[in-house]
Amino acid sequence: MSLHGTILGKYTIIERLGEGGMGTVYRAHDELVDRDVAIKVLRPELSRQSSLVDRFRAEANALARLAHPRIASLHGLERDGDQLYMVMEFVRGETLEALVHRVGRLPWRRAAELCAGVCDALDHAHDEGVVHRDIKPANIMLAPGGRLKVMDFGIARVAGRGRQTQVGHSVGTPMYMAPEQLRGEEVDGRADLYALGAVLYELITGQLAFDADSDYKLMMMQLNDPPPAPSAAVAGVPDSVDGIVARAMCKRADERYASAAAMKAALERAIREAPDGPADTDVAKPSPATRLAVPSTPAPSTSAPVAPTGNAPVTRVADGDGIGRTRIAGDEPAMTPIWLDWRVWALAAAAVIVMALLLRPSSPAPGPVLADLPVPPVTQPAQASRDPVPAPTPSRLTDPVGTSGGTVRPPVRTVPSDLHPISPDNESGAGGSSSRRRPSPPAEDPSPPGRVSPPKADPVNDHPPASPPAESGAAASARARSVISNWLGGLTDGNAGRISQALDGSGRAQADLLTLVRDNRVAGVTSEGLDVQVNDDRGTATASTTVTWRSAFGATRRVPVRFSFELRREGAEWRVAAAHIIGSPTLR
Repeated sequence: MSLHGTILGKYTIIERLGEGGMGTVYRAHDELVDRDVAIKVLRPELSRQSSLVDRFRAEANALARLAHPRIASLHGLERDGDQLYMVMEFVRGETLEALVHRVGRLPWRRAAELCAGVCDALDHAHDEGVVHRDIKPANIMLAPGGRLKVMDFGIARVAGRGRQTQVGHSVGTPMYMAPEQLRGEEVDGRADLYALGAVLYELITGQLAFDADSDYKLMMMQLNDPPPAPSAAVAGVPDSVDGIVARAMCKRADERYASAAAMKAALERAIREAPDGPADTDVAKPSPATRLAVPSTPAPSTSAPVAPTGNAPVTRVADGDGIGRTRIAGDEPAMTPIWLDWRVWALAAAAVIVMALLLRPSSPAPGPVLADLPVPPVTQPAQASRDPVPAPTPSRLTDPVGTSGGTVRPPVRTVPSDLHPISPDNESGAGGSSSRRRPSPPAEDPSPPGRVSPPKADPVNDHPPASPPAESGAAASARARSVISNWLGGLTDGNAGRISQALDGSGRAQADLLTLVRDNRVAGVTSEGLDVQVNDDRGTATASTTVTWRSAFGATRRVPVRFSFELRREGAEWRVAAAHIIGSPTLR
């Protein structure tokens, strides 16, 4: 049952972060102090056991004493109705599990640095008598700036308390559990070092130290087989790192490192003594300052020797091809007369050019311009000459710089009253012997005075913008294939919210797959065949895949799964509207 959007005590649940064997972890907001916290809500069947509740309450008091910069703080243990939950520090960042999933294996130096930081946190916890018991990449967070935080002490054991589990029952993540922890025996801090050795191997190689296709085989390997050497999977890993993994993961606890501080020293020594030099740490080191020593006063003479000072030795920088010269005080050449300095003449020339531009006469303002509407011919009096009065030539004032994009029209000239235009129904002219036809108006539409007309279309050079071509069937099919591939890849991201929007969980197989996604146990999806059919804004598809997932114990399972998809197109993008599993594959 999801608590998203609900209120638990004084906390408002914001989002689900993950799920483990003991319960579900949420990000919540503390309304009283206005901060985000991480809340781990225990499973209902566990919170109803009074002995378990008493044990968590006692351990919460002890865990609250842990104060270390590399440990996420535990704020307390609280109850709301029948729900028991732990309130912890919320750390923004990325877990090592997500980092390895995103980028693959890490350089061995970086892996060793991270594990040395975990040793620092475990050393503090062990000194306080607290054993984590669930060290794994998912419980180690990289905060912004490279800060490392060990998280989730929710199932930790406090030394001197009663037994955490019954004999023969184990608590933790099997892939990283020490043999004595698998057998349900009493554990101490050396069980955390075994798990950290498994984490170191995984960071270096990108794969688990032990992997099998059944829970029984995996358990036998954990109990009996020595760990593989990282150098067998990754070239260049030094023997010292192989030795650290082998010792940390010894089957007998008394053969491992005696303390987290001892393992940290071994990791730092391996980094320091590596033949290819030291590595950068997870905290950025400031670069050494580099400066030129410049005396506060110049030397009295270029020929006199400079007295030694406590400043750093001066380094002369050679200038190549006249690009530039760095001069040190006390080594200056003779002063050049100012009237021979080329820079003075360049400044003077620039000043003359600027003054010439400023004093250049501006263009006179345009006077009134006749309208480009033609003035119709007029009828002359009887005593006047029989030659027609020439019509004025139309004038046009265009934007001199071409920025207005149109033609500016002046006011229309007033025709004197003694000139009478020819009426439209008498184009031959009253009293005139010669026939005149009124000129046709210009092609453009007249605009009101002072208004800028829009630019006119050029029938040769101007073309209307072409509409985007319709997506071809092959292009639409390719887009749909890409969307389905991304959806299948999302099964490994642990984002059950996005997957459940299409995969509703109806049916046993779909519900089991959603559980695997929520628990982040889907290790990979391999597509073996994809058939897509698209038609306009809808489509269907079927995919044959192999889903690789891990059992609750950690064994690797590979199961063939066939999916059917319903697709929808919104604009130019396709999305998976619904997904279904064909048949009943075993996913649990």
